[in-house]
Amino acid sequence: MCGWGRVVCNTGPVVGLHLIGRLELLTQLIPEIVVPAVVVGELRAGMGAGDVALQHWLQAVTVCEPIAPMDPFLTAELDAGEAAVIALARELSLPMLMDERKGRKIAVLAFNVAVFGTGRILVEAKRHGFIERVRPAMEQMRAAGYFLSERLVQHIAREAGE
Repeated sequence: MCGWGRVVCNTGPVVGLHLIGRLELLTQLIPEIVVPAVVVGELRAGMGAGDVALQHWLQAVTVCEPIAPMDPFLTAELDAGEAAVIALARELSLPMLMDERKGRKIAVLAFNVAVFGTGRILVEAKRHGFIERVRPAMEQMRAAGYFLSERLVQHIAREAGE
């Protein structure tokens, strides 16, 4: 485990890791993953409700919703999943796992929510011996259509000592 404890997770990292067949890294590294129901809906719509890896992953996570009304700023600026993830992370005082740049920026600057992304998951996976190298995993994600800038790939690879 990486000391994260509970984390609120958005759709992107789940999709990205699923694309390279490494969805299990999330549950190997994070003891409790909290996902808003809207994210579950996005995952089922995007990955297919019958996807075995998705179903297994969903059994390992906690699904809950924010109790307080959604901040109008969040719903005006972000899609429903990103807004719900930030709202839930704020409410539960948890860090969040999100890759989308705009959502990350709003979470940090407007709401002071700690954020990390799939790149950090891959670095920690390497440190714990779950994967040998980070760069090939990121390249596989890019080849499968997941957007990762070259600058980000280089930065994460440097962090991983590659």
